[in-house]
Amino acid sequence: MGQATTTLGFLPVWAARAYDTFAAEQVDLNWAAINGGDPACLAALDSGDIDIAATGSDSVLEAVAKGQPYQIIYSLMSKISLNLTVSEAMVKRTGISKDLPIKERIACLKGATLGVAVVGGAQDRTVRWLATRGGLDGRKDIQVVQIGSAAALGAALENGRIDGFMLSPPEGPLAEAAGYGRTVIEPDADIPGWKGMPSLVLVARSDANEAAQKKIVATVRAMNAANHAVLSDLEGSADKIGGKFFPKLPQPVMRVSIRTLADGIRDDGLLNEERAKLLSQFVADSGRTPPAPGSFWTNKYVELAKNTK
Repeated sequence: MGQATTTLGFLPVWAARAYDTFAAEQVDLNWAAINGGDPACLAALDSGDIDIAATGSDSVLEAVAKGQPYQIIYSLMSKISLNLTVSEAMVKRTGISKDLPIKERIACLKGATLGVAVVGGAQDRTVRWLATRGGLDGRKDIQVVQIGSAAALGAALENGRIDGFMLSPPEGPLAEAAGYGRTVIEPDADIPGWKGMPSLVLVARSDANEAAQKKIVATVRAMNAANHAVLSDLEGSADKIGGKFFPKLPQPVMRVSIRTLADGIRDDGLLNEERAKLLSQFVADSGRTPPAPGSFWTNKYVELAKNTK
């Protein structure tokens, strides 16, 4: 399995590795973080270097629309996990607050400088999509600057180089705990009609052979077992995952982050027509052409994982 970034948003993968649910499925996992984000991760899948890719969902649709043989097989995070965190200076300057209606919060972003890891990447696309939800021009009304890693984005916010960023937890909770930022928009909860959109997914080749398909089914079972373990004990899971993979993160921040992400892992990775439609709309709203409906996802492996052992 290759993973496009090492963000906590890929919660089921971290949980499955922390709880070693792969062992119960007799899967000898070879996991790797792949430099270069979604495109590099999908390229590794295409070349056969990996069997499964863990990536952002909209990147898959863009690749499928260009004729690449990929298929979303599992929703790792059935919510838009990137939340908008702004500096305390911007709060004072604009009055942006969770108490404002969502369109007024988005309007406060006009003229703001928002940092991203990579221009053109998932954060960039989500920022511009968010702007359109509030009537702004995502290309003209917001300035997007490339900063780098999540740690670099946090430092840039703290030092006043940017007004905000869109990142999945723990970056927002970390900024709030340190007193230099405030999370003001959580799209999954704040923007009507977008709840449940799959933002992070597992991807396989649509022409996967029989051996690869068996690995996929076992992996799905391992993911679901890990998700059930997390949901049955959020604080204990936060401590277990944090201790193994994020040891420098303060325990309270890790616990808040897991609670924030937990409602995105409750559906055993299932996709459906409604969620697929939201994903296609997201791609279209961010200026790209989605592939034909039904061509980029399947519940085949999720259903097999439920019905076979």
